[in-house]
Amino acid sequence: MAVEIVNGRPLLPSSLNDLESASLEEGVRNVSKLIEEWNLGQTLFDGAGECLFIAKVSGMTVGIGGVLTCKVVPNALRVSRFYVHPDRRKKGIATAIANKCLAHALEFTEIITCNAQASSIASPFWESLGFSPVDVQGITHILK
Repeated sequence: MAVEIVNGRPLLPSSLNDLESASLEEGVRNVSKLIEEWNLGQTLFDGAGECLFIAKVSGMTVGIGGVLTCKVVPNALRVSRFYVHPDRRKKGIATAIANKCLAHALEFTEIITCNAQASSIASPFWESLGFSPVDVQGITHILK
């Protein structure tokens, strides 16, 4: 299984239909929120240091993740809207997306944050990548 991590901006929102359905079945709204904010022109992942990546396997979109400006911590970027299809988890896809996002973000800042409240697997995942838990409203973890 070869995973390709590509720029997601040109592929939105149509390439996210299957991911959105899967996420809603799990009670996770971050893919729907991404699509909604994209369609409204509110969150386009086009600011300084921002990016959006999609993971594809055999041409199918199987994961997504991006980087946005952190509104809570000055001079920080925030990993955001991460989701991997349940059938594709535990195969390194989330890590591949995260590594691409982190490498990109570190070109612009030394501080990266996240909010790992979307699911029970989010906190251990980000901690495995070096993030530390913090008690700051709006974020749960920080990487310095």
